[in-house]
Amino acid sequence: MAQNHDGSDKVTIKMKILGDATYDIVIDWLDDDCHPDVQVKRQLASITQTPFVYIRSVLFFLDELDLRASTRPDWTRKSSFMNRFIGQQYVLKFRFHIGTNNDSLYGRLLYQPDYFIRYELVAEHLVDENECTINFCPFIYNISNLKQSAKLANNNELKAKLVQEWIGFRINQNFGRHIILSTLRRHNVLNILYKLTCKLEQDHLIHGGPYLRTNG
Repeated sequence: MAQNHDGSDKVTIKMKILGDATYDIVIDWLDDDCHPDVQVKRQLASITQTPFVYIRSVLFFLDELDLRASTRPDWTRKSSFMNRFIGQQYVLKFRFHIGTNNDSLYGRLLYQPDYFIRYELVAEHLVDENECTINFCPFIYNISNLKQSAKLANNNELKAKLVQEWIGFRINQNFGRHIILSTLRRHNVLNILYKLTCKLEQDHLIHGGPYLRTNG
């Protein structure tokens, strides 16, 4: 759960990683040099051993059953945060992506693969540690797969290879999604990314529920 430190301006969020341990994420609302959002991302980077620069967002799932009902915290006021998120203990969920940042001038000029990680803190009562649901899949969002994500994120040699290969395709004006998938498959990355994807969640997002043959 989130809690005060004896009425001080610090708040602790309890976050569990399945198969590992429960961690404290501490927010200091008097730290004018570090925005609360940045404080949380830095601590998540340290806990998960993933580069801070790849963490795009931290979302919260409180009591909604729909995946599309995630909540972005209001970091502007401590009282707003406490009123919304106090009283919950959370379980960490993560999404790791590799693609290209076509919207970034840096990405277009330097042909940089776009790595990003989205962390989600799911209220513990929404998590069944023995069964995959639309809210959380314990067989995917656990310490073993988190370590695989961190290993990919820290693999600078792989990133350098992708840069070199994608530069060649772009020079020949033959670059697209099929090239991205092909190179990720050749470097044994695509199967890892698929392993980190919950099919039940994807079906829910695409079809509004589990996709059945009777749906047509």
